[in-house]
Amino acid sequence: MFQNTTVAEYLGQFRDAVSYVPTLTPDLQVKLFHTGLTDFLKPLCLVNHFGQDFITLDEIKTHTLGEDRKLKLTAHLKHRPTGTNIPFNRPFNRPYPSP
Repeated sequence: MFQNTTVAEYLGQFRDAVSYVPTLTPDLQVKLFHTGLTDFLKPLCLVNHFGQDFITLDEIKTHTLGEDRKLKLTAHLKHRPTGTNIPFNRPFNRPYPSP
């Protein structure tokens, strides 16, 4: 199963699928959940904020939802040139007014 929807929808689909296989260990659930994430989220969800592996599905779920939210909230920042002090709402090709 791979994520081709929002993280919340993927999580619901994953939980439904896992419920049919009650013998899956929490460790394997975490690995399968991570394997199905999008390429943007996979590297962000390898370990928790303390650098430790995830132990339960709830841990990686909470972390993944947070990382997804951060990606959405900061999506506009990647278009800003680094090392500049240009405000976000000013087009890059318009000069500042003269004093």
